[in-house]
Amino acid sequence: MNELTFTVDAGILNDTEACASLIDTTAVFPLHIIIDQHVPASDETIQTIQERLKKVPTEHYTYGQGKTAHILREQKLSSGSVVISCDPEIGQIGGFGCMGLTVSPEQFRQSAASGTIEFPDAQIQEIHFVNELPEFVSAKDLALCIIAKMGDLDFSHSILFLRGKSLSVLTEEDKMELCGMLSHIALSAVITKDKVVKKELGYDVSDTISMAVTPSLKEVYAMKKQDVDLVYIGGTYGGTLTDLELAAKNMRGLKVSLHTQLYVAPASQTIYEQAAQAGYLAVLEQAGATILPPCYDFEQIPHQDTMRCIVSNDIQDRRNVILASTQIAIFCALRGCIGEKE
Repeated sequence: MNELTFTVDAGILNDTEACASLIDTTAVFPLHIIIDQHVPASDETIQTIQERLKKVPTEHYTYGQGKTAHILREQKLSSGSVVISCDPEIGQIGGFGCMGLTVSPEQFRQSAASGTIEFPDAQIQEIHFVNELPEFVSAKDLALCIIAKMGDLDFSHSILFLRGKSLSVLTEEDKMELCGMLSHIALSAVITKDKVVKKELGYDVSDTISMAVTPSLKEVYAMKKQDVDLVYIGGTYGGTLTDLELAAKNMRGLKVSLHTQLYVAPASQTIYEQAAQAGYLAVLEQAGATILPPCYDFEQIPHQDTMRCIVSNDIQDRRNVILASTQIAIFCALRGCIGEKE
């Protein structure tokens, strides 16, 4: 890793004085301030930071649409760069060869002051992927299968390096999704072409399927059949244009189960507009879905904290949420249940 970059996502750090003081600091490391679509333009934090940014060269900040990882991709970070952020989805940059580390605001401030980051218990692990991915499975399917099958291994203190010809068929967007999801069970996940450690973990991708996993990281097929109260398709990993297209294609002319609610939240304003123009949102509305604003916070969905069973194709840190592929989430919305292998 050859470059240390700090990103301040104003909406996530959410500390006006801390952000402002970081901007005023003469730093020997790259500091990139990102004001993304999560933050209202009228936010007091933004107004304060904008005043400070008048003193900062424009290449050191970004103001506009897009998620943090995608904005950094557009900055053409060199492969091997390390990025520290308070954004829990920064791990997606592993898809283009960089390492994204999520830290607390306090860790961020300490690291920004020292120019270093330390994880004393960190371990380096490598997963070597072999064979070919089956047709029609997605990066999300692969991530879920890895989480389920390797759930007994503790990666919480590991930096995962992923390599193998199996990954060459994935688009850069797919690779970002894979690394982002795996970064939720590890410190970070990075795709690399080179062998990193002598002893690696092998993983056969040929039996990857569309699946769902419980919060305990076990395959959902081991569960008894149960009714689903709510299905959520959206967010960083579930609200891509590909996800919305798949949902519309499979739900055209059909209806959501009477006792199940379906909420759809495009990942960004751009994706929202593209999905609307393509007719995907109209199809989903006709099927009975409630279309939420872009980047809508899952926690704001009414009564979701009291529901017994929720299926989501985006990562949610809740005990009553089952993480599923988009295909499985669609199935659950139409059938109103989960737990049957067929």
